[in-house]
Amino acid sequence: MSNDSARHYYHGQSPAAWATVAIVGVGCVLGAIGAVLGPNMLLIYVAVALVVLGPIVGGVIKAAGMGNG
Repeated sequence: MSNDSARHYYHGQSPAAWATVAIVGVGCVLGAIGAVLGPNMLLIYVAVALVVLGPIVGGVIKAAGMGNG
C-alpha cells in the first residue's frame, strides 16, 4: 500500500539532510577560520559544537517526519 500524500525524499534530498549538511558545513568553515586566525580557540570551540550539533538537529528533524528512512 502506498500513501500518495506522503512525501518521498531520495538520496539525502530531505530537509533533515540539508539542515545537517548546512550546520556541519558552517562549523567546518568557522573551524578553518579559527585555525588560521591565531588560532582563535573560542571560534574553534564554537565550530566543534556546531559539528556535533548538526547530526543531532538532523536526527530531530528526521524524527519529525522530514527525512529519509
